[in-house]
Amino acid sequence: MYSLRKLEFDKVLAMIADLTFSSYGKDAVLSLQPIEHPQLELSKVSQLIDLFRAYGEPPVGGISDIRREWAKVLVGKILEPGELKRIAVNFDSVARLKRFLDEKSHEYTFLTPFISRLHTLETFVKFAFLAIEDDESISNRASPRLNQIRVDLRRAMRDVRGLLDKLMTGVLKEVVQDTDLLTRDGRYVIPIKASNRHQVAGIVHSSSGSGATYYMEPEALVPMNDAVRNLQSQEREEINRILREMCQMLFQSAREIAETIDALVEWDSLWARARFAIEQDGTIPEISPDGSFSLREAKHPLIGKACVPLSLSLSDELQGIVITGPNTGGKTVSLKTVGLCHLMGLSGIPVCAAMGTRLGRFAHVLVDIGDEQSIEQSLSTFSSHMKNIISISEYAGPDALILLDELGAGTDPVEGSAIALGILDVFLERGAKVLVSSHMTPLKLYAYQRKELENASVIFDIDDLRPTFQLVVGLAGSSNALIISERLGLNPTVVDRARSFLDRDVHRIDEVLNLLHRQKIEMEEQNSRVRHLRETLERQQQSLEKQLEEIKQKKYGAFLKEIEAMEEELRQIRRYTQTKVAEFRKEKPPAGADIESFNREVQGDITQQLKDLKKNWERSFKQESREAEIDSLKPGDSILLKDSKLVLRVVEVKGSTLLVEKDGKKLEIPKGFVGQKTEPPALQPGKEWIHESASAFREDFVGDRLDIRGKTVEEGIDEVEAFISFLLMKNRKSGCVIHGKGTGKLADGLWQRFAKDRRIQSYRIGKPEEGGTGVTIITLS
Repeated sequence: MYSLRKLEFDKVLAMIADLTFSSYGKDAVLSLQPIEHPQLELSKVSQLIDLFRAYGEPPVGGISDIRREWAKVLVGKILEPGELKRIAVNFDSVARLKRFLDEKSHEYTFLTPFISRLHTLETFVKFAFLAIEDDESISNRASPRLNQIRVDLRRAMRDVRGLLDKLMTGVLKEVVQDTDLLTRDGRYVIPIKASNRHQVAGIVHSSSGSGATYYMEPEALVPMNDAVRNLQSQEREEINRILREMCQMLFQSAREIAETIDALVEWDSLWARARFAIEQDGTIPEISPDGSFSLREAKHPLIGKACVPLSLSLSDELQGIVITGPNTGGKTVSLKTVGLCHLMGLSGIPVCAAMGTRLGRFAHVLVDIGDEQSIEQSLSTFSSHMKNIISISEYAGPDALILLDELGAGTDPVEGSAIALGILDVFLERGAKVLVSSHMTPLKLYAYQRKELENASVIFDIDDLRPTFQLVVGLAGSSNALIISERLGLNPTVVDRARSFLDRDVHRIDEVLNLLHRQKIEMEEQNSRVRHLRETLERQQQSLEKQLEEIKQKKYGAFLKEIEAMEEELRQIRRYTQTKVAEFRKEKPPAGADIESFNREVQGDITQQLKDLKKNWERSFKQESREAEIDSLKPGDSILLKDSKLVLRVVEVKGSTLLVEKDGKKLEIPKGFVGQKTEPPALQPGKEWIHESASAFREDFVGDRLDIRGKTVEEGIDEVEAFISFLLMKNRKSGCVIHGKGTGKLADGLWQRFAKDRRIQSYRIGKPEEGGTGVTIITLS
């Protein structure tokens, strides 16, 4: 038994029904109710939610409820063209939906049996679209006979019109009342003046209301009208035959149509529930094998975004919770949320709660909520509550969830408390899960005394005089009636007098409860801050570990590639040796010196390849060591610029770049420009550092040209080193070095240096217009 209406389950179903695409699903959703094993339904909805998020909404446009039309076919009625076209459009849309789902069935397993129940009636759909026009008339293409009848009919109509035109403009011109073509009873007639009706041989079909005009069918027109009527009759018969044929096609597909309708009913219902979960940020709950449950940030779907989330649990050992606190604090909403979540989950509907929500398996969800005073039955509020509880007590057991609002209210507080304790005690004894809201202090104390019970309270902000609607489990609450009355402006004398009448023990209990409330709230706030800090630290730690792992994987991957390359070289050496041995055996040379020569040749080749392999290993490890060394650079370290002798001092490390300094001049360079870490050069008396010109940071270079005429070879190379660094910093591709012609010694020294510098792609003597043999043009890599 389930208290569906009292928990407003019907209103939730109405919300979901609005999300269906047809009356198929609307009817199915409105009839949902708790079932014994809802896990399969929830699993289907879960997969549909994933499908929606991955691929968007499936194509359901054009699918409509055809059950009314189908019922006519089953009893042998002939459908109108519009009804047949509607069925065709429906199954054409089903085909589109089936193709969409079929493509996704390998990901979503439940779709496979569902798809097998969707039938597309391709033959019928093709014929219907061919035979029925958009205006719901039957097309000439429906059958060759219909097309021929209509050809003949058009010819007969032309003959009729031709004869009428001839008569009205000829012999009957003077007696015709009007030249418009008219029909009476499906036959063409001529309007004749009443005074001239005897001048025309023919049949009078009718006259005007005034009697001034007669509508006559001339004798010459009778056989032609008969022909038209005959062809029209044939047309109707052929159209009826076509409609019967189409209905017969549907009747022969009765099983397929019934299966498709059932599948669409299920699909629409499931799809609406999935859309509801997405719109409400709902989740698929777990279902416990027993009555234990755990709601995480659950919300009442009818309250909307203003709803404060509820987190509440009942373990195997805990049977019930007593919720206390002020009026309008959220006690009733808490009870309804617990009950509604269970009704929804047990009906295969996602709940408005966070991931990890778990529901109990209950055969009964029973409630007594609200003021059920019945005027018709002359029942007071108390009597009405008792009537409900008497009914509930019949089902109280281990498989029941019972929700009681304001238990014991509506009568004398002393007797009401005693009745409430008796009811709660019996329900617990029978093993039911019970949630109770109350203002009564004896119930709070009873909950503290029973290990199967837990106190809970809704928080009330005394300073702002408003409820926060937050539920705190573990502490009983106070109604705060005196405090609220005083803050609202009740005469202090009245408040003091009320306190004097209040039992001292009760007053002391309320004071203790209020103190515990404040301590509980402070502890929860501290715990929340600690949790937030812990989560932040864990996220940071995970991020750092992920970055470290990525670095390790990157370096490990590069190392593995080196290993694979070296293994391939070893395999090539092995193949080479085997080839040489095979060649030697094939030639069968004489013993002696030739064998010695062969061995020396093979051993020499192997030795050389092993040396090359060793060099590759060393190069790989040197590169790894260099990268580690560069990554460990810090301010104050000295570095050697790659492929040069220029020594720089690190001022600041900026991610992938370095701020370096030379003779007081600073520049930012990429880490890739670093050759290696080195010791700072020692200054000799009267002599600057090597590269004392520090030209890498000079701003007096003229464009891309460097003039070193008059320099020694060593001085010229230092200047060029700085010049090349300058060009690289400025992203220049080429430069011009002016060394003059002279003896050619300076040029030769530079060219030898250029040939070894990997930063230089090529160099050449200048063209006549560039300076001829007195300049060298360098192109950078």
